[in-house]
Amino acid sequence: MRGFLVFTLLALVGLGAVVVYVLPALVGPMVVTAVRDALPFGDQPLQIDPTVTGAGLLGGAVDEIRVRGTSLAVTGRNAGVTIGKLDVTVHHVSIGDHAFDAVSGGLDDVAFTMSNGVPVTISRIDLTGGSTAVTGEAQFDPNQAITFITRSFADAGIQVDGVQLEDGDVALMVFGQRVAFAIGVQDGALVVPDALGAGPITLLAPGPDDQWRLTGASVTPGGLDIDAVVNAATLLAGG
Repeated sequence: MRGFLVFTLLALVGLGAVVVYVLPALVGPMVVTAVRDALPFGDQPLQIDPTVTGAGLLGGAVDEIRVRGTSLAVTGRNAGVTIGKLDVTVHHVSIGDHAFDAVSGGLDDVAFTMSNGVPVTISRIDLTGGSTAVTGEAQFDPNQAITFITRSFADAGIQVDGVQLEDGDVALMVFGQRVAFAIGVQDGALVVPDALGAGPITLLAPGPDDQWRLTGASVTPGGLDIDAVVNAATLLAGG
C-alpha cells in the first residue's frame, strides 16, 4: 500500500510538472498557428507572442497573446482595408470559445475605400474592453475628418465645401449658405441630426448583420473621434 501511495504521489508530481513546464512549451506554437489562421492577413509577416503558463492552462486559458505587424492588407470579406501598424494584446483567452477578458493596444493608419470610391484613412484606432464588448476609438486627423464628412454628405446627395471643424460642430457651405451642424450618434449610427429641416443625415451606419454599433462622437479643431462597440464574442463564434 505504501508503495502504491508513493507511486501515486510521484505520478501526480510528474503530471504537475508536465502541465507547468512541458505543456506551455507545446501549446505556444499551436497558439501561434491558430491565431495566424484566424486573422485575415494570410501569410503576411506577423509577430505573434503568446504567454502560456501551467496555471493558465489549468484554468482553461492562454494568459496573453500579443500580435504585431506593419503594412498589412486585410483579405477576405474586408479586402481593400490596409493597416499601417498593428499592435494588439488580448488577455486571458479561453481555450474553449476564444473569449477574452480584455484587449489593449490598437491600429495606426487604417485605410479603406468608401462606397463612392473615395479613400479614407483613420489615424488611430484604440481598443479596450472584453470580448463581449470591445470598445474602439477611431481618431481622424483634421484633413481625414474633412474628407470623410465631405464625402459622407455627397453620398447623401448634398454637395458641401469649405468644411471647418469647430468645438462640437462642423461648419460648412451648403447651397451657398454657411451652416454649423452638430454630429452625434443615434441608434448606433453617426448622423447629423435634423439637417436643413429635412431630418437626420446618416454619415456612417452598420449593416443589419454587422456586430458593431457606434456609441459616441466628438468634433474639435484637432479632428473627429468616433467611438464604437463590437461584440467580438459573437464574431468569434461565427455569429
